[in-house]
Amino acid sequence: MKKYFILLIVSVVAFGSCKSDDTSKIKKSDQEVSAGDELMVDKVEIGEMDLYSITPENESSGIDRAFENAPPLVPHTVVGMVDIKMNDNECLLCHMPNKAKAEDATPIPKSHFIDYRPKITKQGDQWLVDAKENEVVQSTVSDKLENSRFFCNQCHVPQTDATIFLRNTFKPEFRNLSDKSKSDLDEKIGEGVK
Repeated sequence: MKKYFILLIVSVVAFGSCKSDDTSKIKKSDQEVSAGDELMVDKVEIGEMDLYSITPENESSGIDRAFENAPPLVPHTVVGMVDIKMNDNECLLCHMPNKAKAEDATPIPKSHFIDYRPKITKQGDQWLVDAKENEVVQSTVSDKLENSRFFCNQCHVPQTDATIFLRNTFKPEFRNLSDKSKSDLDEKIGEGVK
């Protein structure tokens, strides 16, 4: 127990002494904070949260993906659509592939209908993964949405016009321009895995 307590103290002291290389300052709550460090200061006031989009789903237009195969952002209101429950997922009413075209919605990609989890077996008191190291395991494509993909808002988030104080220098590069608006993860999931 002593070891863990000492490790915790050392971690807090080490983390607390870290400084941002960015010298720009932001004034929040009568306190000067280095840009990028404002989330680390207890006294920073977040203020009123900007409202998420209130655009109805049939009037919204898609948002380009942040990077290749990034989960698409939700460009429309989600009022009445969340919390997603096991037997109640409003997203599926428009985004299932067989309904998406008629609803002018982004169809759920093929990767959401494939189980990528390896089989796990128990031998004695050990659990073994039925896959080689760095192997991408995939079962056949189903017409049923995979359970691991059922709760859409674990990856897909609504958007708001928020003032952001964190500097972002990320510049996305797409190998194909069409990847800005669609996914081909099911084809590329094994890339770079040896």
